[in-house]
Amino acid sequence: MISGTVKHVIHCVCLIGLIVLSQMFMVVPDNFTEDWTECDTARLIIFWIAKLATFGTIPQLSFIFLGMLLYNSFSENVAPKGPFPLAPFICFRVVTRGDFPQLVQNTVKRNLETCLSAGLKSFCFDIVTDKLINITPSGQVRETVVPSTYKTKTGVLYKGRALQYCLEEDVNFLEDDTWIVHLDEETVLTESSINGKYKNIIRGLSRNFVTF
Repeated sequence: MISGTVKHVIHCVCLIGLIVLSQMFMVVPDNFTEDWTECDTARLIIFWIAKLATFGTIPQLSFIFLGMLLYNSFSENVAPKGPFPLAPFICFRVVTRGDFPQLVQNTVKRNLETCLSAGLKSFCFDIVTDKLINITPSGQVRETVVPSTYKTKTGVLYKGRALQYCLEEDVNFLEDDTWIVHLDEETVLTESSINGKYKNIIRGLSRNFVTF
């Protein structure tokens, strides 16, 4: 098994190598010149505004680049293993159209076993679907079917529509202090990711409002 440090080193080498190769094989014609004499003033101003606007992304790209190099995202010991006595209730909300019910059932079953194996106690999986999946309900798994006639106040569609339906007063079953983790139908959890979520919850990180 390759350690997280080795994976991070390979990741950094590949990233820097890709940048170097892209510069080495970048083709610029030998006779390329920028002739501005044929451009009128209006077009020239628009061109330079568009060209200079690209520099606005430099701060964001710089932080992303440094984060990819300096932060080891392959860390194996994200947080102490469970049980988690201080963890608040966590709802893993899985949004799907319901076109692949077997995939959803298999993924939820696997993620449920992973949560239990990691020592998580206070949690549930809420399967939010446009079509009935007939997933086996339990104390930790429930299914929420979004009516075809439901419309949000802002007219949002797709995933936003499904998530907003779960927050309606006559549908929402969660307490105000519940943490909601949004997942796709194919997202597979690991014990490491669960430990990381627990660590962020205890520290109060990754909490924000979602507006549709």
